[in-house]
Amino acid sequence: MKLTSESNKEGLAVKKYAMPRRGEEGTAKINGEEVKTIATAGRGKEYTYFVYKNVSLYVEGRLDADTEFELDVPDDFGAEEAPNPRASTYVSKKKAKNPDGSVPAGESNAEGAPHTENRDGKEVAVNPDGSLVSEDAQRETLEHGNNANDQIAKEEDKSTYPGDGGDKPADLSDTNPDGSPIEQPTEAPKSRSKKK
Repeated sequence: MKLTSESNKEGLAVKKYAMPRRGEEGTAKINGEEVKTIATAGRGKEYTYFVYKNVSLYVEGRLDADTEFELDVPDDFGAEEAPNPRASTYVSKKKAKNPDGSVPAGESNAEGAPHTENRDGKEVAVNPDGSLVSEDAQRETLEHGNNANDQIAKEEDKSTYPGDGGDKPADLSDTNPDGSPIEQPTEAPKSRSKKK
């Protein structure tokens, strides 16, 4: 399909595409009808979107509201129902929060993370807005924290020297446990390859 005008006989290529939700709104005269347009720009290019006979279309460039355009379409061109607006594929980068305002476990950040306070002689978890974290969330956090500490202790046990009952760090000297010297591997002679 081509969109032509008195000043542009070659015409602009017209393609089907859903109308954007945002952009600069305007109008254009196409085949004698005034249609609503939305102009967008980005990466050095401009586009104008419009709906003609319930079909969403676009062209590269801007359409002048005062210019009369001719769109070459067949007689049976059009749709019975108006097109739906373009579906948004935007995904928020903000972390979700629990209904009580606390941040889900494993997804916390320093700014939105609950902290502990001493209230009435008892240490409690408090959300950034000052409200208390629910008892279930507090219990889950405490259980998760204890499991993490147990895991760290297990990792520390693995890093000790196993031959001495785990009390002494690994010996990284140049001798074997029986006192004999450790043999150092010798390097293989380097070969030179000749390119032909």
